[in-house]
Amino acid sequence: MAQRHITNHASLLDLAIEFATACHHGQRRKFTQQPYIVHPLRVLSLVQSRGLSINHLIASVLHDVVEDTAATLDDIAAHFGPQVCYWVQVLTRPHLPGHVCFQ
Repeated sequence: MAQRHITNHASLLDLAIEFATACHHGQRRKFTQQPYIVHPLRVLSLVQSRGLSINHLIASVLHDVVEDTAATLDDIAAHFGPQVCYWVQVLTRPHLPGHVCFQ
């Protein structure tokens, strides 16, 4: 996915949803067989109800991308910045190798 310059929070969140949807394309939920993107969107809904920051909202949508797809933390940092990358890294299983968002 090509990097875009986004200044509007809603547009950035839409881009994150688009990115996650593309990354999870073809994946299904284990027990329900629903498209996998249903899970991150439900997590997003929960996070939105808590009134957290845009970075938290974006990370909630992207939280399984690094674990379950070919996307890397470097990809997250390049598209969404170091703060979002940090929160995705916090939510990613610790055994996965990869980029450290903050050194």
